[in-house]
Amino acid sequence: MTAAHGHAQVELHRLLVTQLNPSEYVVHSNTGRLRIAAGTYYVPDLVVIPRSIQQRFLRESPDRLEVYDAPMPLVVEVWSPSTGDYDVEEKLREYHRRGDLEIWRIHPYERTLTAWRREPDGSYSETRYHDGAVHPVGLAGVAVELPSLFGSTHQLSESAGVTMVAQIIVGAAVPRGPQLYNPPAQWPAYGERDKTNPWLFDLKGSQLTYDGLLANAVAGMAERLDPSLWDRQFVSVTRARQAVRDAFERAGPDLVLVMGDDERELFLDDSTRPKLAIYRGSDWSWRGTVYPVAVALTDHIIRHLRGTRYAIEVIETLPDDQQMPHSFGNVYANLMLTVRPIVPIMVNIHYPVNQTTPLESYQLGQMVRRALESWPGPEKIGVAGNGGLSAGVLREELDRRILEALRTRDVTELGSLPYKWIQGPTGEIYNWIGAAGVLEGLHMRVIDYIPAYRSPAGTGCGMAFATWT
Repeated sequence: MTAAHGHAQVELHRLLVTQLNPSEYVVHSNTGRLRIAAGTYYVPDLVVIPRSIQQRFLRESPDRLEVYDAPMPLVVEVWSPSTGDYDVEEKLREYHRRGDLEIWRIHPYERTLTAWRREPDGSYSETRYHDGAVHPVGLAGVAVELPSLFGSTHQLSESAGVTMVAQIIVGAAVPRGPQLYNPPAQWPAYGERDKTNPWLFDLKGSQLTYDGLLANAVAGMAERLDPSLWDRQFVSVTRARQAVRDAFERAGPDLVLVMGDDERELFLDDSTRPKLAIYRGSDWSWRGTVYPVAVALTDHIIRHLRGTRYAIEVIETLPDDQQMPHSFGNVYANLMLTVRPIVPIMVNIHYPVNQTTPLESYQLGQMVRRALESWPGPEKIGVAGNGGLSAGVLREELDRRILEALRTRDVTELGSLPYKWIQGPTGEIYNWIGAAGVLEGLHMRVIDYIPAYRSPAGTGCGMAFATWT
């Protein structure tokens, strides 16, 4: 046990004991045994046991080893370099199976607390805390202040020679459609193109025609096509994009992980397109400029994802005349004011054969985050997504539902959203969802959302801008 591990464990024990009623709860540190499926038991770093459960066990089985089958209100593991992956991948799975009400993983070097809480349907929500107070849902009146919990663990880890792990410090997501960059005088031309747009779908994924959309357009559409409104929207778009760029630059990440895609740039055959691909060459180009790739971290993420049974198409090199997909080029050109190495993750967000889903996208992001958290480097990491939201058929209500689900980390809502309509350019929504999964522990702020209509049929682009800090 490292000094930082021991400090966090002792301090949490003190915080809980001083707040809990001793007639109702007992706090075990390295002594509580919890039964697991194999018939053996785990001894978590800390567990809160209801006194009623303990007394019943002692009354009914006074001569047996004290091992508990009942779900507990709080089970805690403190991350250490030697057991970190095991605690997350193996022990967490068993605690879920047991039905423990709340499981914490405390990371003393990263100074974070990740809480998994059991929902009424038996699933678990996951929330990551960097600061403030954490309130265990099953222990009324208890508040664990993270500054008090971690105290001087940073100095302890440095003095002990412990390698610090990477930290995710900032996230950003912006759109990338033509209405983002080009003035409103050009927007009617994009609306005219929608008359032959093949990516117009209803919510069930059936193809729509422009004429059909026009015949069923909502009342008041003419007001949304007013040139003066477009001018104001373009000002808002420009202001919001700059706000996101400035926030990202102020955070100053050392490198950037991009949840992006390939739009028939590297993979031309939709029937064989992989669901997940990662480029790991040392660099690649965009519009004549060569940009770096964070190869070592990229390889680490590949190994981690493969270890959790993700099938990945790894791209080693590109032809000399082949530039990177524009999903990544836009991050270099339109988000990062300073050139930084990136980790380029490509998901099939556009094309129905082997296409991702909202829930799969978010879960992939969560798994990528776990890979980042296990990277033994000092880097400060930024995360970026780009594109969308709805494009073609502008679905303002659904766009706002998606943003709210991401902001509140409502995985249940994401899983319940209709998604058959998310094809083609609208698939860029999945870049947002994947990035939000990686950034789950940070606070999301929606800078702006602009429903930019461009035709009487209600076509256009829902342009959203967000940061995570």
